[in-house]
Amino acid sequence: MRRADIVVSERQGGHIRYTLRRGGVRRVNLRVRADGSVVVSAPTRARLSDVDAFVSSKESWIRMQQGRQSAARDREASRWQDGGKVRFLDEVLTVRLVLDTAATGARRTGDELLLSLPSSDNHTELARDLGRRWLARALSTELPSRFPPFEERLGVACNGWRVRYMRSRWGSCNVRTSVVTINAELASLPSTCLDSVVAHELCHLLEPSHNQRFHELLDSAYPSWREARNILNATLPQG
Repeated sequence: MRRADIVVSERQGGHIRYTLRRGGVRRVNLRVRADGSVVVSAPTRARLSDVDAFVSSKESWIRMQQGRQSAARDREASRWQDGGKVRFLDEVLTVRLVLDTAATGARRTGDELLLSLPSSDNHTELARDLGRRWLARALSTELPSRFPPFEERLGVACNGWRVRYMRSRWGSCNVRTSVVTINAELASLPSTCLDSVVAHELCHLLEPSHNQRFHELLDSAYPSWREARNILNATLPQG
């Protein structure tokens, strides 16, 4: 489906305003973005009245998700204030803002994350951007030691990995190229979550689907994956 074939419009389903994307799917589905907005995908021939009714029927679920998203945004903003707490795997770092500096940057000193910022009225947003970039880089330095143990247990080898922020997935594996993508937000969760995702994606090199064989492979590679899954399911990627 080419992008030009997808028609986007704004609509109202009951008390919910949403963006409708027509084309590229076989059935109506929706998602709530990190900013609380609602996006609905529907087949080209789906009746608008049916789509509106579908959205309206999901109003309570949508409101719940928007509430969770709002709370997550508030937590995200608070941790990038001076004195805020930022988790890096199994450590907790205290954010320190260094203002009115000539150059921006982020560096760790002991148990503090120093964010150097120019004079600005929007310190929180700048601090967040710097901090998130630092977390992504720090996570990248962890991965070379995380992959080999699971590759050895499974008898596989990936062709590479990358770290980036994703809105809907904790990880992905391209079985054609054997390249694994890790969500940078795993830097802010316990290390067991990172290990679980790495093991999960490497299992896909042997079994692309989530069938019984896949779960048997995951059990052999990382038996604690169910505990990690509970943490991941209770956390919303912000992208």
